[in-house]
Amino acid sequence: MTNGTVVFGAEVLRAFARRVLAASGADDDAARLCAEVFVDANLAGTDTHGIARLGQYADALARGRVCGHARPEVVADSGAVSTVDAHNALGPVGLRFATDVAVRAAGRYGMAAVAVRGSNHAGSMSWYIERAARAGMFAMILTGSTKAMVAPFHGAGPFLGTNAFGYGVPAGGETLTFDAALSVASRSRLEAFQRAGASLPEGWAVGPDGLPAHDAGEVIAGIDSLAGHSLLPFGGAEGAHKGFGFSLFTELLCGPVAGARWGPTKPGPDPAGVGHFVQCLDLGALGVPRDEVEKRVAALCTDLRAVPAAAEQEPVRLPGDRRRVCVEQRTRDGIPVPPNVLRELDEVAVLTEVEPLDRARPGC
Repeated sequence: MTNGTVVFGAEVLRAFARRVLAASGADDDAARLCAEVFVDANLAGTDTHGIARLGQYADALARGRVCGHARPEVVADSGAVSTVDAHNALGPVGLRFATDVAVRAAGRYGMAAVAVRGSNHAGSMSWYIERAARAGMFAMILTGSTKAMVAPFHGAGPFLGTNAFGYGVPAGGETLTFDAALSVASRSRLEAFQRAGASLPEGWAVGPDGLPAHDAGEVIAGIDSLAGHSLLPFGGAEGAHKGFGFSLFTELLCGPVAGARWGPTKPGPDPAGVGHFVQCLDLGALGVPRDEVEKRVAALCTDLRAVPAAAEQEPVRLPGDRRRVCVEQRTRDGIPVPPNVLRELDEVAVLTEVEPLDRARPGC
């Protein structure tokens, strides 16, 4: 324990999340899955999408905005292409279902695409990408957002979601995994700055006047009320048009193409209607045996890591490298939970009448 931060074992956090979600109205499978996705993000160092999200999910369940017992179903199927209606299930339930549908179809047809509508926030994309990669797929997974937060290129008001884009491929015993929001930063990063009382960096957000905004709380409140505050696409002053292009690509596939919501519509008390898009390519479908493709990908990774480093203390790092190191370290030593997140988890425990996390027995 340092400066109020407590280090908990992964299973302690999983068990706590399961209890809270079950008490909030999720069935056993949904609660177990969401807990797994949360703690996987924490293990990987993506703390903004980890246990800190528990209160958001519990609140949505308690208010009836999300159905904790919903069963996603395939509502259109043409073989390699299908559509899933998540029926307002918890996001991890809808996206896991769609990922598995895509993996099975790609195994049969070589390649598959699955659009998802009627879903919700699904956490870090890496969990689903790695699930597909372990099945021998080159996977691409996109997700829309619960609300408009990002200004279009040259815009001064929100229209796009933060829209995550990710891909992964097995690489001879490891997975090359990339997962990122297409805004400069995700809303979760804003919340982390707000909790820390820190100012947002230049180029992250603008106010209704299009001028830079630095107060994280003010930006979050402005986004929530659709008052004109916006995050910016990634790319910076010279490359924001590229970030906007990728974000629009995701908005198209996860919005109108999937039959899901898009743009600045404010969900309010209604279901969020989030869309996802999953595409899988079976590595053996292009005429080269799957294990040979994996060896080639691994060789490519080896060649990339052999490129001379610009700074000796910072070697070339590939997508997934930092994640693997962090997972190994936190599996061994535990997951640090800062005091502000602990306070929120205590509040959730009180609201759901669940035993709070025991600081004296963190399970590490």
